[in-house]
Amino acid sequence: MNQTSLDKQRGRVLILDGDMYYSPNSSRRVELPPYDEHKGRQHKIFERKDARVEIYHQPRWWTLTFGWVSFVSIKPCFYSSLFEPLAKFPTRYEKFKQKGIEFGYCLPQKFCDDWRHLEECFVSATSIMADTYETAASRPFSPWALGYAGGYRSYKYAVERATRSRDWFSIWMGLMSYLIAVVQSPEKWVTLLKGRGFEQTWLDSLLTSTVCDFSSNAFRAGIFLDLIEPGDCQPDVKWFINYNVPVWYRWGQLEAGDKTLAHLAPLPSQMQEATTTLTVVPSITPQIHLPSKNHAEGVRAYTLFFAARQQRNAKLLLTETPTDRQARLSRERKPPTSGAKVFEWETTQGDPTLWVRVPVGRIHREETLGNYSAAQKRYDSFRNEWDCCEEFGDGDDDDDDGWDSELWGIPTDSIDPTQPLTALNPVLSAPMTLTHPPEPAQILDAERIDVSRSHPLRDHYVGEPLIPHPNTIDLLEQEVLETLILHYGYTPPIPLPTYVPPINNEGDYKRLVRLLGLSWARCQNRMSQRYMALAKVYLDSFISGVRPSNDACDFNVYNRATLAHATRLKHLRFVETVQEKPTTLYMFDFGGRSEAPWKLAMIGAADALMVCRLDGRMGEYEIASYLLGHGIPFRTLISSESISRAPREPPPLCVLPMRLSDAQFTQKDYDNYARERSTLLRHPRVRVALMRGGFAWRLCAPIVSFESVLQGPTGWNPVPGTMFTARDPKTNEIFVDDELTEVELNSITGTYVCLTGLGAQTAMRSWFPLSSTFEAGGEDYRRWNDYREDDFQRRLAEISKPTSESRGPLNAKKWRDLMRGTKDMRRLKDVIERWSENFIKENL
Repeated sequence: MNQTSLDKQRGRVLILDGDMYYSPNSSRRVELPPYDEHKGRQHKIFERKDARVEIYHQPRWWTLTFGWVSFVSIKPCFYSSLFEPLAKFPTRYEKFKQKGIEFGYCLPQKFCDDWRHLEECFVSATSIMADTYETAASRPFSPWALGYAGGYRSYKYAVERATRSRDWFSIWMGLMSYLIAVVQSPEKWVTLLKGRGFEQTWLDSLLTSTVCDFSSNAFRAGIFLDLIEPGDCQPDVKWFINYNVPVWYRWGQLEAGDKTLAHLAPLPSQMQEATTTLTVVPSITPQIHLPSKNHAEGVRAYTLFFAARQQRNAKLLLTETPTDRQARLSRERKPPTSGAKVFEWETTQGDPTLWVRVPVGRIHREETLGNYSAAQKRYDSFRNEWDCCEEFGDGDDDDDDGWDSELWGIPTDSIDPTQPLTALNPVLSAPMTLTHPPEPAQILDAERIDVSRSHPLRDHYVGEPLIPHPNTIDLLEQEVLETLILHYGYTPPIPLPTYVPPINNEGDYKRLVRLLGLSWARCQNRMSQRYMALAKVYLDSFISGVRPSNDACDFNVYNRATLAHATRLKHLRFVETVQEKPTTLYMFDFGGRSEAPWKLAMIGAADALMVCRLDGRMGEYEIASYLLGHGIPFRTLISSESISRAPREPPPLCVLPMRLSDAQFTQKDYDNYARERSTLLRHPRVRVALMRGGFAWRLCAPIVSFESVLQGPTGWNPVPGTMFTARDPKTNEIFVDDELTEVELNSITGTYVCLTGLGAQTAMRSWFPLSSTFEAGGEDYRRWNDYREDDFQRRLAEISKPTSESRGPLNAKKWRDLMRGTKDMRRLKDVIERWSENFIKENL
């Protein structure tokens, strides 16, 4: 192996106890571990008394029995579907009762059950893998041994025991990571565990959890290696580096004089940096302490959030339609629980001074709201969202009676860690299945989305309003007219004709309803309405390629409501995507009138004209809110020179599950996919999915806050595929936005990599169409509407029906056929876009 085969740019030389130690893959400052732990002399490192995970965050010398501790993460992340019970810590504890008398506090039973289930799975999985692959890893005691299932007189002590138990799971996660690294092939250990009773869905979740994250984002404890006298079965330095486990080793005269170790030598610059200051004092990794309620930075973070939202709400009042106002006031009088988005404000595990707004899954909304007092939750009727945080106000907990370590239950001092968990605690002796805990008997995405049927239209023209007074037309007629005006540039005639020949052919009428994106259930008995007949005549002209009359279409300079004089049109700039085949985006630059730090950019010309038709009083925030509410794709571009370079949250671990060619999918597979998707939706960069429109928008909109989009791009990201880039061809100015990688986007729509049975050949199958497939077909209206929602609900019904032939994920060809749309739909979409593009170029 030559020296260039190791990437040492992150390396560092340390002077520890007078000797030089080198890490080729870590710049962390660590202490030199006691040497008597070397070569297996340390036979026991886990003590229940005062056991804290921080003790195992310091690297140790390699030993055959405890070398696996190097894989323990010093910044464990429980934000995955598998570890969801650990990530969501209880805000209230139950009263512990013995013989009907209240004695103290205990962890809620649901948490105990979930933790017990996860614990059993890890104890069983690690035992099977260690025995099968003959790994001499000495296992730690179980989290239960730290007392999370007990009852305590002191509330604080109950919390402390639960916290230590929860953190102890990270030790078992490190053991599992080590065993997976030893086996190397995921196919081998997945097949092994599946054959021993573990369900495929649980294994899928494990594969996408931080246990299988061997990137530098895992922040593992690390290991000290002896290069001259290696410990028993000591792996090569390169093996640890391949799994991003920090490695340290002594680099003295003996090591430097051994030619076989030349490739492990520090870089000259690193040697020079270390030897210029020989008085380096090693320091222990600082402990992380949660901030108090009065922590200025934490309070300031969400205080600014609510202040900015209050300002936006005040402006929304100006353009709020009567229909939207009525709905908002109704919600305000009786705030919904399960039907509203719920968010929790939490400090990040990596930085306790940084507060983040975390979405709560739909099935956990009511439970989460119940965990907070009235003073600890806030409801916003404009967005139908709850925000919860203990820092907002006082809770309902009883007064604490001080620290008291008396355990009302099984004393932990008498626990033998070699016994099975069920033998230690009779409460845990019930039969179990190695799978996820059961979910409610309902499909997780069945909550219907009804986009607003009212649209704040512009008022820049002179003359009669485009929409007749609401008292003269019903809601369906109003929706048809507003859809025609906003998305197709229709200008109703003045005066409106008193009679229009009705549509007599039901086939023509169904075709029109689909072109408009309406629900057939609402329209099937309305064939005689004059607005339907007007809509048919107007849209047929586009489909036939005949431009409508000047009086009928607003992208005509002679129309009474022509867009040629629209104020927003004058602020359009053309930018091009930076890729092999550039595409044009239509960016609004309002200059000094801009209210947002980012610039709104529309994906197509027709959508750019649609923005020009919205109420002129709407700023970027209001326009973006409208687009988000209707699933219309757009971008929030910011100059690459002004975007934040602050540290970013590591990318989520996304792995597309693999299935055999004869795999049979069930409701459990879908539910597991929905849980995995909910985990992904916690990441700040998932705001891109809301701006993407289509199925990506539909799957994220019920959970992810629109506020994440309004706050703009999250910051500069050097990871390939995570930044969207566009360039102004005139000024060469570069604009950027967040982006999702292809794997992340495909994960949202529930994609699997399936073997075809022809050797190693694979094919994609997904619960919903890939974004690229949907956007290429005629079924993409460039907005979400009743027709698309009806189709989405039909798909959910297929998935939940055991006898349905289309129950499982569909292959790419099937989705292409389903999303192709009719010839008229594709024709209408293409003609509108082409004519809109020409109009902008002629009038800008």
